[in-house]
Amino acid sequence: MPADIWAIMPVKELDGAKQRLASLLSPAQRRALIEVMVGEVLDAVAGAHGLAGILVVTLDPLVTTMASRLGARITTDGARDGHTGSVTAGLNLLAREGRGGMVTLPGDIPAATSAEIEAVLAVHLPAPSFTISPAHDDLGSNTVICSPPDAVPQRLAASRCGK
Repeated sequence: MPADIWAIMPVKELDGAKQRLASLLSPAQRRALIEVMVGEVLDAVAGAHGLAGILVVTLDPLVTTMASRLGARITTDGARDGHTGSVTAGLNLLAREGRGGMVTLPGDIPAATSAEIEAVLAVHLPAPSFTISPAHDDLGSNTVICSPPDAVPQRLAASRCGK
């Protein structure tokens, strides 16, 4: 398993999240759902062996508190620039610091586990390397790993992943 891989987890502000479920859930229910989902993903990332650290890109106060309790670094740079913009801001930070690589995953992957994250890390080859874990529906990706962090421009990576 490659060394010095940091998790980048972009999380937009929770108010107004899960708009696609607006016809089924009230704003309070959607907020409660996303809080649980983000908490579960944070726990899975924090429990994954083989990560050098966690970088959360967010402006949300609750997410900041939850992530900080787990020892994650928080940055607000790029937090309003969408998923790809947030990831790019995070990987640029890690690249400037000379980190070995990054794995990124959204904060709302249902039922994500530490074991799944470890399995993806285990198949990632030493730098330079790029690994994609497809989403279950094969319409996008759940995880992208790059070593070094900026090995592949995220706009290109997003287009290859169907995003």
